[in-house]
Amino acid sequence: MPIRRAASCAAPYGLYHHVLNTGTHEAGHVFGLGHVGSGHSNLAMYTNADRCEVKKRTLGKGDVMGLRSIY
Repeated sequence: MPIRRAASCAAPYGLYHHVLNTGTHEAGHVFGLGHVGSGHSNLAMYTNADRCEVKKRTLGKGDVMGLRSIY
């Protein structure tokens, strides 16, 4: 089933965080990654995510480098 995105972040869609962004972030914790700080807001493991944000559905280069350092 394809993921449907709202044309805009207007209510009611603007009230929610994107499930794939959140899932990718939480999976990072399962694999041992922690949060990254300011200056890395483009990474999935950044502390905060804006509502309706979809750019963190996949791992960024820094996220991958973190995983490689663990495994």
